[in-house]
Amino acid sequence: MYAEIYALGEVGVIILFGVVTAACLVAAPYVGRKLGLTVPNKDRADYIIRAQSTLITVTALLLAFSLVQAQGNLRKTEELVANEASTFNTLDACFRATVCETAPRRDTPANPVKPLGRLTHAGSRRGPDRRRSGPHRAGNF
Repeated sequence: MYAEIYALGEVGVIILFGVVTAACLVAAPYVGRKLGLTVPNKDRADYIIRAQSTLITVTALLLAFSLVQAQGNLRKTEELVANEASTFNTLDACFRATVCETAPRRDTPANPVKPLGRLTHAGSRRGPDRRRSGPHRAGNF
């Protein structure tokens, strides 16, 4: 029996559970009336109305609390992302300053900038002029 349930997949199990639950909710008053358990009573109706209002209030409070928690978590996440972005920007600025100070300039007369030509992926070249790309080749930066 369990093998058939597992064969349905997640969506099938959800649909099956929903159908069984709906059938039970629809059939419960009919079965209760036939067994004599749910005889209409004014006191019982008043109790059910009060219980329903209490449940609606508790549900509203729970949803409000969940919304406040979600907003707080969103603010914390935004703050963490902003801090990380700031750290990355600081590190990037430090890296650029360090590289610019230590690396030789390429546009000096002793080391002119060479045109790059056509930019291609290293493995996309065809023919006998297929060479490895890398920093050892001039103009392939």
